[in-house]
Amino acid sequence: SDFSDGVVMTTGNPLDVALIGPGFMAVQTPEGEQYTRNGRLAVGEEGQLITANGYPILGEGGEPITVGPGVVEIDGDGSVMVDGEAAGKLRILEFETPHLLTRAGYTLYTAPESAVANQAENTHVAPKSLENSNVQIPLEISHMMVALRSYAANQKVITTIDDTLGRLIEQVGAPS
Repeated sequence: SDFSDGVVMTTGNPLDVALIGPGFMAVQTPEGEQYTRNGRLAVGEEGQLITANGYPILGEGGEPITVGPGVVEIDGDGSVMVDGEAAGKLRILEFETPHLLTRAGYTLYTAPESAVANQAENTHVAPKSLENSNVQIPLEISHMMVALRSYAANQKVITTIDDTLGRLIEQVGAPS
């Protein structure tokens, strides 16, 4: 996975957040704590701040953030406010070696026990915004074209070797 920042787009939705920097938000799932950069949040039936998949977002203390009814705002430091009152702060972690994270779904990652995570210092929250994909489509298309040409060339080599071996077997196996 490429964890470089994508383009941040302002949505105006007070529950949307984009992470600018290397951090991940902690999420409570049935498989344990997992991590996401997907900032499309919502308020669940139990009044908790949840991901688009319905998993509770964890606060700094490791407990789900409960917002209940009211106007929810998320500040640039990850503080969650409901009607002007503090409800918690997003638990944002930065991994020393993010390449150790493995996909656990569409937008979730798991960390092995050996992964070292620290409270975010280089990650900032962009409120009312979402991070778009960091995929550069023209570059990826060119990589796919190179791979396709390599495949075609290798296929031609294999076909040529197969034809050569076939002719050799015919000649060796033919009566003299």
